[in-house]
Amino acid sequence: MTTPDTLLDPLTNAPNAHYFEEHLALALGTAGRSQSRLCLAVIEIDELAALRTQHSTATVDTCLQNAVLGLRQQLRSSDFLARTDDHQFSLVLPCIDSMTGLEHVADKLLGVVQQAFTPPAAVCIGLALYPDDATTPHELRQLAHAAVQTARSGGTGWSLP
Repeated sequence: MTTPDTLLDPLTNAPNAHYFEEHLALALGTAGRSQSRLCLAVIEIDELAALRTQHSTATVDTCLQNAVLGLRQQLRSSDFLARTDDHQFSLVLPCIDSMTGLEHVADKLLGVVQQAFTPPAAVCIGLALYPDDATTPHELRQLAHAAVQTARSGGTGWSLP
């Protein structure tokens, strides 16, 4: 049985990967019925283990908590943020109207997470759009993760497929 405690990341109190998967499936259904765009954003913090070794686990944990607080302040009430891995956050951003707006959001999210990390950390964001890029949760995740790699190798901070 799923309880509220099993749906949250214990460090950040953000929804966890399991909760995220449930929400993403529901959000895609809603976007499909309303014929609207939805963006899946995957934010990865590079070399978190090295940061923990160099600066302490407590310092990095505080940075992760601050990142969640900062992201929550920037997100709309309809957006959904989760910590989906030790070094990764994922977001569902419904009702994306324009690419210009999405670029602004990506820049803002990147800045928020980078600002939360003292010492500095490399942060990359991958974006994938429903229905433009993919129509299933699996395909969206694959494309968003591939976009993270593109952003990392290109040094751009964020990328679309």
